[in-house]
Amino acid sequence: CGGDGLQNIVAQQAVETGGLMTVLPLGRGNDFASSLKINNAKDTVLALKNGIIHHARYASVEFSNHSRITLTCAGVGLLSEAAFRASKIPFLHGRILYTLASLLCFINLKCHSYQLNTDGKKTRQENLIIAGAATEYTGGGIFIAPLARQEPDLLNVLSASSVTRLSAINLLNRAISGKHLSHPKVTNSYFAQCEIDNQTAGSWAKLVYGDGEFLGELPVKLTLGKRPLRVLTPTNI
Repeated sequence: CGGDGLQNIVAQQAVETGGLMTVLPLGRGNDFASSLKINNAKDTVLALKNGIIHHARYASVEFSNHSRITLTCAGVGLLSEAAFRASKIPFLHGRILYTLASLLCFINLKCHSYQLNTDGKKTRQENLIIAGAATEYTGGGIFIAPLARQEPDLLNVLSASSVTRLSAINLLNRAISGKHLSHPKVTNSYFAQCEIDNQTAGSWAKLVYGDGEFLGELPVKLTLGKRPLRVLTPTNI
């Protein structure tokens, strides 16, 4: 039981030991549970009763001296800053919490300079956000990666370049319903691996967050997790 952060810890152990898990969504985001169509305790009971084993998608997040996983998406820039700010806001939960956290980030909205290596292709980019998504949701139900499963063996990598504050609000509104992929400042791609390093001195640029939690600092390598993550679900996904 719990939210995405606690489920991340349990899932990491399930991956490493070959264990079997399910989720009881009691957190402030519950994005992994949403991707499994587990929305409440009743769904959890059905998952235990029906015994349907789903091999869940997740991303491997590798740093220079340790590795983690993320059940939703991991990334840098606005994703990390919003997750941090959300953790400091009491009482609220779900999309309201993360929308407010994102709006607070827009006060000092800025791009950071990143060096990317995607399947051997090196580029330098100025981005507001870069996210490697294994599943569709982040931020308490924000539909950040509606096509996350389109390429079953690849990681969905999304990024957004510089926009005005007003455009950022519009982009956030579109992301809530998954309609942001057609925005000219948004890039939606699929890669076997995505390595990210930063070229900016700012402290926010190097922080990597996933499942609402701090995972580490750049450089990082993101890939789709290969070892099985077995999860009981109420229905076939």
